[in-house]
Amino acid sequence: MKSKLDKFIKKSICKHRIDEIARESKFIQRNSEKMNSQIFFELNVFDNKNICTESLGELSTFLYKSKKIKITPQALDERFNTKAVDFLKQIFQEIMTESIKNQYKINTEFTNHFNRIRITDSSNIELPNKCKNKYKGYGGSAKESAAKLQVTYDIKAGSIALVDVSDVTTSDAGYLPALENTIEKGDLELKDLGYFSLKNFEMIEESSAYYLSRLKTNTTVYILNPNPEKHGTGNIVKSTEYIKLDLVKEANALKANEIKEIEAFIGRRKVKTRLVLCRLPEEAVARKLENHKKVAKKKQTKTSKKSKDLSIVNFYITNVSAEIIPKEIVFLTYSLRWQIEIIFKILKSTLEIDKIKDVKLERVQCHLYSTLIKMLLSSQIVFSLREEIYTKKSKEISEIKAFKIVNVFFEELKNAIFHSTSKLKIVLKRITEAILKNGIKSKHKKKKTVLAIFNINV
Repeated sequence: MKSKLDKFIKKSICKHRIDEIARESKFIQRNSEKMNSQIFFELNVFDNKNICTESLGELSTFLYKSKKIKITPQALDERFNTKAVDFLKQIFQEIMTESIKNQYKINTEFTNHFNRIRITDSSNIELPNKCKNKYKGYGGSAKESAAKLQVTYDIKAGSIALVDVSDVTTSDAGYLPALENTIEKGDLELKDLGYFSLKNFEMIEESSAYYLSRLKTNTTVYILNPNPEKHGTGNIVKSTEYIKLDLVKEANALKANEIKEIEAFIGRRKVKTRLVLCRLPEEAVARKLENHKKVAKKKQTKTSKKSKDLSIVNFYITNVSAEIIPKEIVFLTYSLRWQIEIIFKILKSTLEIDKIKDVKLERVQCHLYSTLIKMLLSSQIVFSLREEIYTKKSKEISEIKAFKIVNVFFEELKNAIFHSTSKLKIVLKRITEAILKNGIKSKHKKKKTVLAIFNINV
């Protein structure tokens, strides 16, 4: 396993290739430049310096102390330019391409039904107002600039499949065309309501792939009419083929914790699907109603009676057969979606992608791409060890703990990658030992872990 990881790191972060990209992007044009490509790359990615919170003077002092580089704050500021952004962005794109090839899949009877299990979500990052021409902010908000980070995460392989940085005016649904271009046969897409699209569900099915989504409760749902009118020829009168389903009535008919499945047809397109209704416990209903209140207050509206009535049930739709995902584990399978929140938490809490002071656009962009590079490299290490530790020791690591541990070792990783590649395996071994000691996931009786869900017998 470590041999595979070792090869990935050496190929993805190669001094020779970094120099080539620096010249291709014209970030480096002369060999005599004080700030060469490797030093700039190390400063942004490996030196545990947030280039958007530390002052230029502090960064210049660090470069002189650690690398004997004499550069003024003004000269350093000039190095954060569009060419530097192109340089880091291209490295990021190449590492992402390699990481997609270099996967560490957890194979169980359940996960083997699917090629990939993908989750897509977005998170916003507030930026200095001087970035507003590139990244527009929220409508009507005092915050003039913000970036939207779209991430697609393959939970089966432990890999970041797609990342896109845009402004927050781009809706989640507007990202669907980019996602559709990457759908492969056998994929399972766990979809949030922000990505709800009947046309997209049809496209997924046409691609011999699968979806599992919450249902937008303002979507019209139909069932087949058991007694349709017929023409004299025996053909069904088209207008009587379907009956509109009363979701409120269906919800109220369910007993506590009851789960019901209906063969349904949704929207004007009459997309055929499995509709699964899960009656919620009282405490879960109370949380949903409280959330409705908060949203209504924020939008200065009132929660409709229908929304309140439907709060007692979660509605799911899927084209996965009941043999693969029975109605009893639809909720558990969908709960895997929340793993994407761990990715955003790591990006923000551990890697500090959202810690940005009032600096210029190019410096912000260098920070965004260098943090994403760090995320990709860390994720390869974490998920390779996830597979190895689970396979050999039947233990499940905590992604949050593991990413924090890897972050601590970044100085040693840098030295091994750029100065003594023979020591890379030693550093990876030390990371493994640290994760085994301090990075194993704590057990919670009421909450199933990812691998526990993967191992459910169906």
